[in-house]
Amino acid sequence: MSDRKQINFRLSNDEFDFLKARSLERGISISSLVRNEVLNSLKNKKIKQPKFNADDTKLLLKSIIPMSNNLNQIAKSLNQNKNPTNQKNSEHLHDELKAIRKAVLEICQRLK
Repeated sequence: MSDRKQINFRLSNDEFDFLKARSLERGISISSLVRNEVLNSLKNKKIKQPKFNADDTKLLLKSIIPMSNNLNQIAKSLNQNKNPTNQKNSEHLHDELKAIRKAVLEICQRLK
């Protein structure tokens, strides 16, 4: 048995014709052409490490999701023509927006 792995992907007719023409010019198969081009391009690139590990990403998502829910509730409230000039409602919305802004700034600091 072979220990080689196989990758399959689809191409448009134009993409296939392009690869076929290039492979004929070089006298190699389409598979060899694609393999060589992909591997050579990846060898010349530095792989960037993610800024966050999986646990940090989960924590960020846990903090972002409630903020998006709060923003949606604020938008819904404003779009339903509720009186935004009502003092209590206005103060509540302002406090919510300040809290969201603070949380977003904290996340931005972590991203730097």
